[in-house]
Amino acid sequence: MLSKAQREERVRTAQINIRKQYLGKLETRTDKEHKNLQGLLNYAMEIRKELEEYEDKVEMAEKIADDLSNSGNASASSLDTMLSKKLKALENTMSEVAKLLALDEMK
Repeated sequence: MLSKAQREERVRTAQINIRKQYLGKLETRTDKEHKNLQGLLNYAMEIRKELEEYEDKVEMAEKIADDLSNSGNASASSLDTMLSKKLKALENTMSEVAKLLALDEMK
């Protein structure tokens, strides 16, 4: 009888130890999952911040595009005229430089 009781006590002690080990593994896994979730939350917050920055940039670009379209074709044609004048001035300057270089080589 005594040995049977001792055997039963050992079995229960072994079962308790197995349950304690299982609970320890669960706690470890829970801690890892918590850390992973915290990392995911931080990553999501960073992405949200980047998206807000992109949204601001898109809004600014849209405002600029609206301003340009509201300014009309007159502004575009005046910019085109100014650009062509600057290109002609550049061509003239380049030809003058070429002439001066040619004169310098002659000397």
